Amino acid sequence: MNRSSEFQGNSQELESMETNSHRQNSSPKNMPTEFELDEFFSVAEKNIQKKFQE
Repeated sequence: MNRSSEFQGNSQELESMETNSHRQNSSPKNMPTEFELDEFFSVAEKNIQKKFQE
């Protein structure tokens, strides 16, 4: 195997690893529940309304 084919092989391995790690980071188990999202946004919305009223 020559250097360019070795580099190409390593490059493909890195791309594969990056793709796999991205998939792991965006997996549903890390996603907040619907309740958590609603709670977060309702608190944020109340804060905005409070600032607007002042």
